[in-house]
Amino acid sequence: MDELVEEILLRLLSDNPAQLVRAALVCKRWCRLITDPGFRRRFCQFHRTPPMLGLIVRRRSPATTTRFLPTSSFYPYDAVCRTWSPLDARHGRILFYYKPDRSKPARNELNVWTPATGVVHKLPKLWLPCSLCSYWNAALLCGTPGCNHMECPSDGPFTVVLVGGNIFSRFSHAYVYSIEDPRYVELHCTYSALVGNALYFRPRWNNGILEYDLAKKELSLIGLPPICKVSTVLVLMSVENDGLGFAMVHDDFSLCIWLRESTPTPSGGWTWTRHRVVDLKSFLPVSALSPSPYIVAAADVAGVFVIRAGRDDGVLAIDLKSGQVKKVSDADGHIVNIIPYISFCTPGNFLACPRPS
Repeated sequence: MDELVEEILLRLLSDNPAQLVRAALVCKRWCRLITDPGFRRRFCQFHRTPPMLGLIVRRRSPATTTRFLPTSSFYPYDAVCRTWSPLDARHGRILFYYKPDRSKPARNELNVWTPATGVVHKLPKLWLPCSLCSYWNAALLCGTPGCNHMECPSDGPFTVVLVGGNIFSRFSHAYVYSIEDPRYVELHCTYSALVGNALYFRPRWNNGILEYDLAKKELSLIGLPPICKVSTVLVLMSVENDGLGFAMVHDDFSLCIWLRESTPTPSGGWTWTRHRVVDLKSFLPVSALSPSPYIVAAADVAGVFVIRAGRDDGVLAIDLKSGQVKKVSDADGHIVNIIPYISFCTPGNFLACPRPS
């Protein structure tokens, strides 16, 4: 019976998409069952937490290249362009930045790539700050109304939010791009995290966090606990119950997760509490602790943290749920950026979508 077969297939590992592909090749009846949109919806609801399928790594040795490093049996439909710089990955898509000539001001390109289908959306070119005194960052969001963001359609709408400013003027601005309204809308106002209806960025000029309210279209600044300095390496993340948090590695080789309290203080500020402390010495070999490791990315939904370890150990992914540590990249001191790719992937996710020409 199809109902019994489906109950078995739903229990296949979400971080091993190859199992579903092999099951779909058993017979036509199983293929129709697995590629049905209803199966994908029930598969996502059964597993609830999307897995980390890979990492987008930008390195600068011997030449600047960008690669997709699988951490599961998922392989993208097409190789990512080596000249693109990853900015964000969310809801099954990846946002890239490309500048033809970094020595001259030029209209820069932002591209959105869907690894499951190979489709690339090229956004309208935009003047972006390029001086050492300027900063900017961008985030990618699903634009499907009412989506629960567990089963985002591969061909659905999306939104890009870009926040930038100048270190000395302390002035920040935001641009919002929607594929349904293909133009940038500038909003004048004083590795991102999406929490509820707000986006959070870490600016370079202040020891705080920029909050962009998607509904009010307003920017505000949130202070960090005194233990954090401007030079502190930390990664913003979303936590349970639509909360904001961040992760950092302390000098005692402990991975600490801090959470912001749900309500502000009477003075209008926010209180931060240390939520969890993980002793890295119990996870990592001794060689990985010299020089001191630091966090480079967080697949917060999947409970995986990416650590840049010692010279001989490279980049390691620590799964706090299972306690497993996986080496995802060799020792390389020239890694520029690492972005986790978190998404459900079923055969119906790409068989129903047109291939790029």
